[in-house]
Amino acid sequence: MKKGDDMKITAMIFGILVIFYILYRYYIKTASEETSKEGVFRFCMINVLIFYMLDSIYDSYVRFVFSILAFGILWLIGIRPIDKKKDLNKDLKSAGNFLIVASIITTIAQVLGILFTLDNETIYSFDRAHINIILVLLIILNAVVRFLMDKKLISSCIKTSSQKKIFISAEIISVLIFTGFLIFNIVNVDQFVFYHR
Repeated sequence: MKKGDDMKITAMIFGILVIFYILYRYYIKTASEETSKEGVFRFCMINVLIFYMLDSIYDSYVRFVFSILAFGILWLIGIRPIDKKKDLNKDLKSAGNFLIVASIITTIAQVLGILFTLDNETIYSFDRAHINIILVLLIILNAVVRFLMDKKLISSCIKTSSQKKIFISAEIISVLIFTGFLIFNIVNVDQFVFYHR
């Protein structure tokens, strides 16, 4: 394995550890209730980090770029104005709606990412011996992140039962798409050509 591969794997593992630290710091260790605005913000940022790691494998940053743009627009034209008028930390109904929209954005980002990588048959970032390990780690990371993060958000940031049902449904769909895409690539790893730049 080349030195560059070592660096990429180290960076990937470091990114995963950073996300787990954020989860531990803000969703497990912290006893105080998280504010709604913080919950929405961290939900968006953690998804962006996961998409960046996933997209870096396939050298296609569709999920990452789309999620940043969509979350940015959501924040500027939705969350920020509402927060100034009503205080989002007290308006849990609006916070719940924003989380539902953010979850739908993650699903759309994943679908776009899949569509833009259907014809991608070359992987530059990792060699064959390590790609499956990285993909499995991402599947585990995404599942654990969603479980811990969503559990906290549902209890502290979402008000109505209908919002909870919609949010949970959106998250389940997002997890299934993410996991299904990576499992498909693990099973069909022979379709890829591994080329080290």
